[in-house]
Amino acid sequence: MKSMKVGVKLGLGFGVVLLLLIAVAVVGINRLANINDALGDIVRDKWPKVGLLQEGLAGVNEIGLSARDMALSTDRESAQKAKERMLEARNGIGKAWDKLRPLLSQPKGKEMFAGILEARERYIAAQNQLIKLVEEGKRDEAALFLNTEFRPAAAEYRKRVNALIKFQGDLMSETGVEAEHTVSAARTLMLALGVAAVLLGIAIGFLITRGLLRQLGGEPDYAADVARKVADGDLTVVVATKAGDTSSLLFAMRGMVEKLSGVIGEVRSSADGLSAASEQVSATSQSLSQGASEQAASLEETSASIEEMSASINQNTENAKVTD
Repeated sequence: MKSMKVGVKLGLGFGVVLLLLIAVAVVGINRLANINDALGDIVRDKWPKVGLLQEGLAGVNEIGLSARDMALSTDRESAQKAKERMLEARNGIGKAWDKLRPLLSQPKGKEMFAGILEARERYIAAQNQLIKLVEEGKRDEAALFLNTEFRPAAAEYRKRVNALIKFQGDLMSETGVEAEHTVSAARTLMLALGVAAVLLGIAIGFLITRGLLRQLGGEPDYAADVARKVADGDLTVVVATKAGDTSSLLFAMRGMVEKLSGVIGEVRSSADGLSAASEQVSATSQSLSQGASEQAASLEETSASIEEMSASINQNTENAKVTD
C-alpha cells in the first residue's frame, strides 16, 4: 500500500465501495424479479383457477335452486323453465371444468379435481332422475328424492369443489408468504450490504487519509505554506514535524531547510573570509606601492646627487685644465 500512487489508492477504495453498491442494486433487482414471479404466479395461474372453481360452484348452487323450483312447481311451464336453468348451469360448469383441467399442475390438485368430476357424474345422474320424476308428474316422489338423494349429492359436490378452492387458496397464501420472506430477506441483505458499503467507505477513507497525512507529515495546507516560504527564500521557517516522523515530506523539507541554511552559512563565512583576505591584499598592495614610491624618491635624490657630483667633477676638470 505504501508504494501505491494516491490515484491507485483512491481508485481501489472507491471501486470496492462501488462494487458493494452494485451488489445492493443487483440483489434488489433479483429479489424484485422473484417477487414479480410470485405475483405473476398468483395472478396468471392460481387466481384464475380459483375463479373457475368459484364459477363452477356458483353453477352447482344455481342447479340446486333450479332443482328445488322444479320439484315444487305446480305447472309444467314453471317446471320447464327451472329445467332450462338447470341445464344451462350444468353446461356452464362443464365449460369451466374444461378450462380448469389443463391449468392444474399439482398432483394433489389433479387428484382432487378427479374427485370433483366423480361427484359431478353422481350429481348429473341425480339431476336427470329428478327431471324424470317431475316430467312424469310424480311430485311427491320428486320432493322426496330432492331431500334424500339430490341434496346429499349436491352437498358432496360442493364440498369437493370447496376443498379444491381451499387448496388453491393455500397455495396462494404460501406464495404470498414466500414473497414476504423474499422481501424480508432482500431488505436484510440490502441493508447489510448498504451498511457494509458505508462502513467500508469510511474505513477506506480513513486509511487513505491517514496514509496521506503520514506521507505528508501534516495537513496539505501547512505543507504547501512551508514550501511557499522556502521558495520565497525564507530559510528561517520552522518546519514542525510529529514525534518519530522520519520519512514524511515535511521531515524531508525540514532537512532541506537545515541543509540549505548550513550551506548558505558556509558560503557566507567563505565570503567573509574572502573579503578579509581581499582587504589584507589591498593593504599589502598599498604598502608595496608606498615603498615603491619612497624608493623611487630615494633614487631620484640619488640620481640628483650623482648629477651634482658629476657636474662638480666636470667643473673641477675644467678648472684643472685652465690652471695648466
